[in-house]
Amino acid sequence: MTVTASIEVVGIKEALAHINKLDKTLRRQITQDFKALAAPVLMQAKEDVPGKAPMSGWNRSYTPGKSGGNILPWEGTEAKKITAFVSGKRPKSVGGRTRSLAAFGVKWMSKDAVMFDSTGQSHTKQGAQMLSVLNQRFGTPSRVMWRAYAQAAPQVQDKMLELVQHIMRQTTRQIGTKA
Repeated sequence: MTVTASIEVVGIKEALAHINKLDKTLRRQITQDFKALAAPVLMQAKEDVPGKAPMSGWNRSYTPGKSGGNILPWEGTEAKKITAFVSGKRPKSVGGRTRSLAAFGVKWMSKDAVMFDSTGQSHTKQGAQMLSVLNQRFGTPSRVMWRAYAQAAPQVQDKMLELVQHIMRQTTRQIGTKA
């Protein structure tokens, strides 16, 4: 009687999860490699974030509705909160929405990031005025993140393809030696 075992790796997230189980050093190296290839996107995005408040009112505290958390004031350190990430976590579905789909990405973890970068609609007169000023000074949404990616995309895409191919080769190699 023979015993057989098989591991099926379907996509990049699964490959990253297997590498993380089998060789944590390689997994950390993949993260460092991605951060290095994403550097042009990070650099451009950080350059596009204003050091001073985009509008005078953004120097004051603002807590929307019943959220309980302050969105403003603009601190001037928002650009430091733009980072690259690698995730091997399984996607989760909660309430009909799927989360954690990206294996590689760049994120802006500033409390006022969405308001500055992505806001494009308003339901109040004051909101419409804010959008008008933001659009005049910084352009239409996305004011930072997508614009930074679009400018750096030619540099990043080929390197990203090479990294993904490297990960898949390493996964095949790791599975082959551990089986």
